Amino acid sequence: MYELHHEPDVPPKVVINEAVELAKAFGGDNSSKFINGVLGTALKNKVGENEVKATTEKPASQVKKRLLSQSKKSAVCKAQNHEKEGSLGHG
Repeated sequence: MYELHHEPDVPPKVVINEAVELAKAFGGDNSSKFINGVLGTALKNKVGENEVKATTEKPASQVKKRLLSQSKKSAVCKAQNHEKEGSLGHG
């Protein structure tokens, strides 16, 4: 929800698809449908129904790129935290 309203550089379709993919991975059977509905409605309320199609026509490859980028950032952060923990233990 935050990205939809406060990150104008991220296409709305990418935001919604990321959330749906996370719901599929970590939620229940109908979680992805629920998330898609909630965020779709939030987008419609934000920009108006007529503008939703224009703002959401982005290729799925952008979603994959963004997810990969986030995964890499997460892995780097974990590695840095692991290094910090290791250096603290040797002091």
